[in-house]
Amino acid sequence: MPSLHGLQVDTLLSITEEMFGAAERGEWEMVEVLEKRRLVILRAHKGEFDSKIVSQVLKWNDRILELGESEKSRLAKKVSSLQVGKRARSAYEQD
Repeated sequence: MPSLHGLQVDTLLSITEEMFGAAERGEWEMVEVLEKRRLVILRAHKGEFDSKIVSQVLKWNDRILELGESEKSRLAKKVSSLQVGKRARSAYEQD
């Protein structure tokens, strides 16, 4: 039978991987929900995870952050193009 700590490690890694999957699918609200669950585990076991586990979590975090930055950039471009369209429409309406 796995130890309580072992179950927490498995849960931590599982949640982190779920976060990455949700980020890949663009489900950012789910990423936020999962992050809150993960923080509960991290706070409850602060300092108990070995560096190998922490390193794995940080690698997943980096990947999630990269996806977040890509999404942010995509949304910024979309907003920019909407603003251009709005200005163009406004210019035509003035004539």
